[in-house]
Amino acid sequence: MNVLKILKQFILDIIFPIACLGCQREGVWLCDDCLKKISLKTYDEKINKSSPLDGLFYATPYENKIIQEAIHTLKYKYIETLAHSLGELLTSYLLKLDTSVTSSINSGSLSSSLSDEVQASFRPELKAEGRAEGSVNPERNNESIPRCLLSGSRGVDKKEHLAILESPKNTLLIPVPLHKKRFLERGFNQAELIAKEFNKNFHFNLQTKILVRAKWTMPQVKLKGRQRKENIKGVFMVKNWNFSGKNVIILDDVATTLATLEECAKVLKQTGAQKVWGLVVAHGG
Repeated sequence: MNVLKILKQFILDIIFPIACLGCQREGVWLCDDCLKKISLKTYDEKINKSSPLDGLFYATPYENKIIQEAIHTLKYKYIETLAHSLGELLTSYLLKLDTSVTSSINSGSLSSSLSDEVQASFRPELKAEGRAEGSVNPERNNESIPRCLLSGSRGVDKKEHLAILESPKNTLLIPVPLHKKRFLERGFNQAELIAKEFNKNFHFNLQTKILVRAKWTMPQVKLKGRQRKENIKGVFMVKNWNFSGKNVIILDDVATTLATLEECAKVLKQTGAQKVWGLVVAHGG
């Protein structure tokens, strides 16, 4: 950590004393107890057939007060460490969504940064059977990413499922980009931070430079419904990349009307992407 980052963190700690957003426990922005209280969805979201998205996955409704506070604090109080908690929440959600846990989890190949509490939430059989963490359950299929990213998608046949499951590197993970002006104002892209934390557990082909926000627009949060769709039109472009035959996961912190995710998906498919799914921490608001 360089001197400027240390100074920035020191100032932020003075302005915003560290206390859990849920219970006010000192020393942590989101404690394990409050993280576990966040209700996770157990199904994927059904979307309009006319949408360029092939599926939408979100961990929890945005109405959840702790999630609202966590995302707001990350974006507008610049508390970057909250990206870890939100990335872990996405991980827990996806693995809970898939009833057959992947062999990469059973073999212990997931990053050790994934907490024991999160693993226990989708691996209750370990306690029941008294097996050690990392031991292999022979009843599990040999897969490398959760099937949930595929099971709810439209028009994907079984061969396609297997091809993606066997090689997560063939599926691109792209965080929704910020315009360079807003990036300079904030100092980071919250979607990129969350994507990096999430990807420590799944090892997708993470790409942060090939989809760019080429036009400056009014923040979506200030607009409603149709205005959001109009505001985001023609904003994104692909930079020197051939998406032909590729599958893409677009990751963001919040989706309200899906306007941003759908505009990203439209541009990606125009450049050859085969399937595009949206993955967000929260939906609604």
